[in-house]
Amino acid sequence: MKFKILEEKKALSQGLEIFLIPDKLRGVDDFEPWFYSQFSKLKYKSVHIGDMEQEFLTSSKCISEKLDILSGMLKGFEVDTIIIHAHHFQHEPKKAKRVLDALLPHVEIYIENNGFESGYGSCVSDLIQIFNDCPEFKLCLDICHIKDHENFTFDDFVLVDALRDRIKQIHFSYSSRLDKENMYAKKGYINCDPHHALWSIVGSSPSRKTKEFIRQYPVILEGVIPREDSNLAYLKKEVELLDS
Repeated sequence: MKFKILEEKKALSQGLEIFLIPDKLRGVDDFEPWFYSQFSKLKYKSVHIGDMEQEFLTSSKCISEKLDILSGMLKGFEVDTIIIHAHHFQHEPKKAKRVLDALLPHVEIYIENNGFESGYGSCVSDLIQIFNDCPEFKLCLDICHIKDHENFTFDDFVLVDALRDRIKQIHFSYSSRLDKENMYAKKGYINCDPHHALWSIVGSSPSRKTKEFIRQYPVILEGVIPREDSNLAYLKKEVELLDS
């Protein structure tokens, strides 16, 4: 179990994010009691939900059952927020919000900006539209997803009041999408070429100004750790880099 590995290596820092696909949930006992106990004790606990089906919130025939299971899990985790990628609100955002309001009434929603080759949900105007339709939603800003796009900058997002004032969490990793060289391979990790990379492995760092800004919020480190790094040395360096 990855949680136990992180705990053993003292690499949990202050919290952890988990990703859940509601359609695959079978019951609250999908997680063992020890995990609920340990996860709930963390200072920062982040739960991200999603699905390959873009409109899963409004198209799934079993969404009520699955979100009811999720609600039970969130209570066990002692979590009252969830993260969902923006593209799940491209079509009928108000209908999707009504589903969440009805089935997860005490849960706050954080919208995460999209990346990779995604269209909707990647740019500032898309996010503003979602927040106009669903003003109660907050923002999880993913730095990697901003850098997936050649013409986007960090300031494009954080200098917009309508976005900056909603930021509740930051996702932190290096986007290798536009790189011409696999920096993991250069370090000897031949079979590893992640999209979400560790800054500490690629040998780069955000500006001091950027780091000062993001340290105002809970930060989730999402860079991929190569299997060969069994002592999690690069993950620990990533924490040091962020704090420097």
